[in-house]
Amino acid sequence: MRSSRILGFAAIWDEAPGGIGEPGTAGIAPAVYNAIFAATGKRLRSMPVDTKALSS
Repeated sequence: MRSSRILGFAAIWDEAPGGIGEPGTAGIAPAVYNAIFAATGKRLRSMPVDTKALSS
């Protein structure tokens, strides 16, 4: 078991950083855009989402 100290909202680990980290966030934007298309039938092709494009 790892030993750790909690300091406010940050945890201090005794191990070096590792793991996959943030690469999982790359799939969020396409998923949101597909959900918007499924809900509205409008395909958005630019970022950020323009609410005016959804209402027209």
